[in-house]
Amino acid sequence: MSQSLQWTLGRDQLAKLSATPKCSTYLSLFLSGCPPAWVSSLQCLLSSCLAQSAPSLLPVWTSLLSPQISLDTAQASLLTRQIQTLLILARNTQTNLLHPELAISLSQRTSLSLDLNSRAADLPLGQAITKYLTCQSPTLPSASSRQLLASALTLHALPAPENSTAPISISNPLKLGRLLRNSSSPASLYRIIHN
Repeated sequence: MSQSLQWTLGRDQLAKLSATPKCSTYLSLFLSGCPPAWVSSLQCLLSSCLAQSAPSLLPVWTSLLSPQISLDTAQASLLTRQIQTLLILARNTQTNLLHPELAISLSQRTSLSLDLNSRAADLPLGQAITKYLTCQSPTLPSASSRQLLASALTLHALPAPENSTAPISISNPLKLGRLLRNSSSPASLYRIIHN
């Protein structure tokens, strides 16, 4: 069996998937009315989870890879913790439960969502993170901007700021090395801080 994840299914594979009673129910009820690209992705995800004997991961991956992922809502705390856990598991284990392609896709979607949300926030996310890391209190006018900051801190595993006399130099990438190494997506974190 191939270790790579297929993002499209052939007619034979789709016919086999549809012939399974539980799968046909899932495909007909859950995916009814969804955009074709989303249906195709979830069919591949279902096939992959069944091939790996891990159908219980389907709801997790479905919710995390959803196009409606939002990191500025009240549910984002649980969502960001799940994303961080799955990315760590995908990178640090040799199990067949987590495809590297799924982890990469999840990381890219999360980074994109964070980037898009940070531009629409009341206070730019980069400024809020910089203030947080330099022991200044970021003034966040809305609950969604506070949740977005909390999501970014969780996803990038940013530690609580240290109350020391020497603040972190945000302008020097070498001084950010420790923070960037701990992040699940260091390039995204660096881009957010410097936007």
